[in-house]
Amino acid sequence: MERNNLSILALDFGVKYIGLALARKGSFLGTPLAAIIRISIEKDLEEIYRIINEHNINLLLIGMPYTLESKMESDQCIMVKDFAYRIEKMNSQVKIVYIDERLSSWSIKKQMKSKRLKRGQHKTNLDSLVAASFIESYLSD
Repeated sequence: MERNNLSILALDFGVKYIGLALARKGSFLGTPLAAIIRISIEKDLEEIYRIINEHNINLLLIGMPYTLESKMESDQCIMVKDFAYRIEKMNSQVKIVYIDERLSSWSIKKQMKSKRLKRGQHKTNLDSLVAASFIESYLSD
């Protein structure tokens, strides 16, 4: 299946927020959605599952926070993989692909600064902008 023929949901998994972005079939751009404010793993999974079903998602891109030095796994990587495993158990029809997210937040912050946008104005949206960048990166490769 061609990459642009997929309904894609991207996740930027953080401690306080889960950034979300969506690309519908035929789109080459990720559209940021409102970030999930983290409450509990169970509530987070319920919301992700609802979005997957609502938008008929067949590909899930999840940012993997590798260390800058290498692709060694940090504690955060282990948390992300555990979260992805739980999603897969809920819906095995969705393919999961990990995206290297090193420097992605830094890049988005730099873009925001160049556009004179303040992080405080977009606190929950920064993570969703990062998630949108995962989609665009995946579709352009």
